Amino acid sequence: MNYSGDQTVFNIGSSQGASLIQIIGYIENILNKKVEIVFKEGRKQDVPANVLDISLARRELKWRPEIELPQGIRLMFNSWSASKHKFMI
Repeated sequence: MNYSGDQTVFNIGSSQGASLIQIIGYIENILNKKVEIVFKEGRKQDVPANVLDISLARRELKWRPEIELPQGIRLMFNSWSASKHKFMI
């Protein structure tokens, strides 16, 4: 990347949030199997929502997201599946 501006930290994301239930749903869809979900009491340090502001990256880097979260999760899963670093499902 060729960037010579003053900014050194950028948020890279979609600027849209997704709940854990949504993310689990995407993973279940990829795996074609249900995941057992165990709900527990929230902790005081848990962040209820986290959505990145990507306006600085848009402005300074002329960057914009090109892959939706479900597609990104699928690409990551496919990459892991093809690598020597196997994981247990």
